[in-house]
Amino acid sequence: MSNDRFKFRVWVDEAKRYCANFSIDKDGVVWNGHGTFRDGIVIEQCTGIRDRNGRLIYEGDIVTGIVGLNEEKFHGTVFWGEEQVSWMVSGDFYITAFDGIEIVGNIHEAGK
Repeated sequence: MSNDRFKFRVWVDEAKRYCANFSIDKDGVVWNGHGTFRDGIVIEQCTGIRDRNGRLIYEGDIVTGIVGLNEEKFHGTVFWGEEQVSWMVSGDFYITAFDGIEIVGNIHEAGK
């Protein structure tokens, strides 16, 4: 079993980019060698699932793909569904490694 689902990435609003080489403490404070960040950050967890190009899918990624026997197309944002206890795509699609999902962006850089 892969440990990819225990990976995280951190978006820093002020810098408008993802933080590299960081640590997260038990209180959610991020440290990256240049200082600490508590506010203005978004911590996103890896789903442990890779898209069809081999890229790891994270919470907040915008993905597209085809699902189900009817080959229904979907396009949306990845999030953790508390009620479903599963990774989901907006529009109430469960995501699995078998959906042919492709990352097309993320919620922070969608306008670039």
